[in-house]
Amino acid sequence: GFDRAVYLSDLRSSGSGSVKWALRSDVEALIWDLHEPTSFLVSGEDGTVAKYDTRMGGGSDPVWSIAAHDKACCDLSLCASPRGRGLLATGSLDKSVKLWDLGVGGGEPELILSKKL
Repeated sequence: GFDRAVYLSDLRSSGSGSVKWALRSDVEALIWDLHEPTSFLVSGEDGTVAKYDTRMGGGSDPVWSIAAHDKACCDLSLCASPRGRGLLATGSLDKSVKLWDLGVGGGEPELILSKKL
């Protein structure tokens, strides 16, 4: 639903409940980090993109959070190639596509390229 939250459930365990992260806006897209399997990236209708580490537990602060777009960020895509590790593409209703360098140390992403469509 539209409740400004991300829920994570382990379906392998019948007795475990969901873990929840509260967000500032409704979720538009979510992807697992291909190179860090305990982390996920989520984008919101306010244009924010954030990375969370599930090992920190529900309700934890994001590893990083950026104001990636002026309108809803509807698409997230990480480069699957080992040569492109750390490249994130975002797309938005502000009619722009952006390419971000996530680096390797977990710091805040750096904008590499922005293209208005």
